[in-house]
Amino acid sequence: LTEEGKMIVGRIDYSARRMQGLIEDLMNFTNLVRNGEELEDVNADELLNEVTQALQEKIEEKSAVIHIGQMPVITGYRQQLFVMFKSLLDNSLKFSKQGVAPVVTIQWVKTTDEELDIPDKAPGRREYIRISVRDNGIGFNDEFSQKMFLIFQRLHSGNEFEGKGVGLAIVERVMTNHNGYVRAAGQLNQGAEFNLYFPVSEN
Repeated sequence: LTEEGKMIVGRIDYSARRMQGLIEDLMNFTNLVRNGEELEDVNADELLNEVTQALQEKIEEKSAVIHIGQMPVITGYRQQLFVMFKSLLDNSLKFSKQGVAPVVTIQWVKTTDEELDIPDKAPGRREYIRISVRDNGIGFNDEFSQKMFLIFQRLHSGNEFEGKGVGLAIVERVMTNHNGYVRAAGQLNQGAEFNLYFPVSEN
């Protein structure tokens, strides 16, 4: 092939891979809406270990450091939780600063709904498990903290960072399926933090 031919084939290959990734993301999102899974007690330590193994190639490529504290057991849908945490961790790796190794910290605490701003609902001292995923990446302007969860919404152009605008929509859908909430906070060039609130069984 000529140089022009190689360039054309390269673009076709890139577009095909991107389309394949988009189809996989949309299939994941569709399956979340259908929600055919059974609830079970999920060991989040084991789950996050599986997630990091699935992303090991990207982690090594970026020389990323992943800090995971001891995680709780969550009553939930195992495959959905896997897809969600994989999307969040992949997001942190993707939106890292150029020339800076990503550092991602995952921790949890038990809290109440007093720290949740839930529209049309007064705090009632409901207990939640809050799992925080924090990174040192490019961050974002806090004014976009809700927009980013809409499907196909992106804060950065495809020329700057790869992405299809589905990952965070998946995160919100999974939390909705668990009767929980997700909140995002960030600062430009200072990193991002995603807080996942899982309701604790009242039994």
